[in-house]
Amino acid sequence: MQVHRADKISDRRFDEIFGHTRLEKRLNPIVCRYFKEKDKRYQIQENSIPIGRSKPDLVLFKEYARKVVVGKRGVLIKKPVYAKQVKRVLLAVEAKVDFDELRRYDSQVKDYQTAADKVYLAITTPLILEKGQKELVQELKHNGVGLIHVDMWKRQCEIKLDAREGRTFDTKAKKELIDKYFA
Repeated sequence: MQVHRADKISDRRFDEIFGHTRLEKRLNPIVCRYFKEKDKRYQIQENSIPIGRSKPDLVLFKEYARKVVVGKRGVLIKKPVYAKQVKRVLLAVEAKVDFDELRRYDSQVKDYQTAADKVYLAITTPLILEKGQKELVQELKHNGVGLIHVDMWKRQCEIKLDAREGRTFDTKAKKELIDKYFA
């Protein structure tokens, strides 16, 4: 019986076997398709919008109106009074394909959280296995970051951990980004 060592497998073969890729940009179309299928109102920009000192791989924006109860009116029967409220949502997604790049993610998250409502990390199966899913989820949950698992075999992704919808720290920066890139 012949034993094969993992370090002797070519990068291409490793990627095929474990559903991985060496290029972050290959994750972007899969994640874009996922969010577009989830909600067609998303507008998406790739690698072009600086947030702080970093540029997320994807920035997603949607704007929608909703009805909000602002009071009640009536003498005998109190009927709710509605007003239209516009909600603007900005998401940042950072794709990582190797373990060394994953270490740099912490500083990028702090930048993204200044203007984005939610921040996600998109990674493939081998990175989840290498880091350990429990440990990774715990670390991301602590930082309020969501986890998107990208399956390169099926060319699909799913949200394993939803990002905490944080209060945007710099609403002025968020407004400037939206007005400049999505107007």
